[in-house]
Amino acid sequence: MIRKLILILVIVMLGFNLAYGTEIIQTNNVIFKGQVTMDTNATMNGVISSSSSQITFNTYVRLSTNSPAFDDMLSGAVSAYNFSTTHSHLSINDTLGGVAFTIGATTNLGDDHLTFPFQTPHRRRSYTHLDPHIHFWQTNADQTNCWYMAYTWVELGATNKALVFTGPATNKLAYIPGSTMHQLASFPEINNTNAGISSKVLIKLYRDGTKGSGTITVTDLDCHYEVDCFGSDEELSKK
Repeated sequence: MIRKLILILVIVMLGFNLAYGTEIIQTNNVIFKGQVTMDTNATMNGVISSSSSQITFNTYVRLSTNSPAFDDMLSGAVSAYNFSTTHSHLSINDTLGGVAFTIGATTNLGDDHLTFPFQTPHRRRSYTHLDPHIHFWQTNADQTNCWYMAYTWVELGATNKALVFTGPATNKLAYIPGSTMHQLASFPEINNTNAGISSKVLIKLYRDGTKGSGTITVTDLDCHYEVDCFGSDEELSKK
């Protein structure tokens, strides 16, 4: 009986705090079953669930550094194909929905490469790294360590920079022999400690055609990044 009374009192006080705008620090699980409006700071370190509820935040929402979330910037290979003027060893593969790199592909950036432009979103945690990787159709076991990239990463208000070269990308999944398998290959992380919101990232992808047998079709290049907020509190900057 006493435990029930204590539980009721806690629920009542929690509801009072949510309704009247005081600071809430809840270290255990929080379950919302009605409409909740948060006007001031609400720190919740447990599992937050909602059953047919609506949670409204009237203030700027930021995620804790102790519990990071991740998202990605994505660009398709077919769109990137249109940026380069010549493609001696590249062609559109409509069946697989990507760009095919033949075994003769070179590391010459003036010819056999794809260009992927990105702009970092406002929800990215400022000054943190990006994890670039590609998705491709692997058809032979030896199609590994054959992808390279060159990139620039320019923050708002800065001048253009020289390309930085990195690679090879490492395949992350075990190949299924004899198949056409969706593979993911990761590049080393890239950094710009000055880059806040809306920084400009340009990536040029190319294949070393002396590595791996057969044609390889790339479908996408994307960069994982850490999320720390739902947008930004200002258009060109954030807290």
